[in-house]
Amino acid sequence: MKLSKNRLVMLLGPTDILGDDATLEQERVMVMLTKISRNYINSALFYYFEGFKQQYLGNKEDIESKIRRDTEDQTNGIKQPVVSNKQAVIVRLLQLVCDIKPELHHNLTLQKKFHGPFVV
Repeated sequence: MKLSKNRLVMLLGPTDILGDDATLEQERVMVMLTKISRNYINSALFYYFEGFKQQYLGNKEDIESKIRRDTEDQTNGIKQPVVSNKQAVIVRLLQLVCDIKPELHHNLTLQKKFHGPFVV
């Protein structure tokens, strides 16, 4: 950030008393002051935001406990239908596995239809 000589004179006073080396030093001082003021503003905004966040959201432990409770509620909501339908699903799976109907495969019946009987 390079400041003009007029700007330096306005901010820090006349520079002709100190010479050209002083303008470089004054420019360095201005850069440091600008950085310090930005850090102060950023830190003030940071603390304001943190206070705002804590006021409306709570602290980290409160947020973690709320997330944990919500997760437990959702898993319990998922477990209830599983438990209530478990026996019916097992019975249906056993029916499908044990109900064997010997039939020819569909592709074999199509092959017989188009190409005649299968000869070994």
